[in-house]
Amino acid sequence: MSTKIIHAISGPRNISTALMYSFASRPKCLVVDEPFYGMYLKNNNLAHPGRDEILSQMPINYDHVFSKLEKLIAKSPDEIYIKNMSHHIVDLNLDWFNKTSYIFWIRHPKKVINSFAKIVDDITLKDIGFEDQFKIWNRVKNSSVPKLIVDTDDLLSDPENILKLICKTLGITWSKKMLSWEKGPKSFDGIWAPYWYANAHQTNGFKKIETKIRLSKSHKKLIEDSLPFYNTLFDKRLKPI
Repeated sequence: MSTKIIHAISGPRNISTALMYSFASRPKCLVVDEPFYGMYLKNNNLAHPGRDEILSQMPINYDHVFSKLEKLIAKSPDEIYIKNMSHHIVDLNLDWFNKTSYIFWIRHPKKVINSFAKIVDDITLKDIGFEDQFKIWNRVKNSSVPKLIVDTDDLLSDPENILKLICKTLGITWSKKMLSWEKGPKSFDGIWAPYWYANAHQTNGFKKIETKIRLSKSHKKLIEDSLPFYNTLFDKRLKPI
């Protein structure tokens, strides 16, 4: 049986790490954490936390990244879940993913920006990925492979039923194990985990958390710029039953 490849496309601060942990809880599902992050940092000369360590330990060449992914697939897991940020891959040739399934994880811009600003204050539209998610969706929306858009607030409101719908759409078996995981760091976390995953490491399942939204004028302008892309994707999302 060939490996089922699930290509997840998210923006930052979108519970994407918890979602990776959820899929890692599935029997015989291998997960990969942002394999193009090193290449993205190098090509864009960005001063993200842990940059030097990431560049020294990750492949930063397109062919090298895919070679690493192919070696993982050669181990023949039933499924491989590849977590990516949309802005890491928007300019790449996605032909390699022609036989994959796609999940687009979206979240309202005000929540994404509010969370992102706690780590990086000087935020651009490129940093939060909404426009790039929109571009990638337009590239794959007419393909015959399974693809879906999920708003993470929908998922947090009803994790079990939304995850069941996701599994059905992807053509994979539902597993109740997706609802929980162990707290703490994981062996498959990216090198950047100490800077970005503190909240995710405190979780052992999906919980809806209300946080105060405090945004600057520049952040509010960024929300306005992001909303057209978010709203278009939101209208096409997998709707709760």
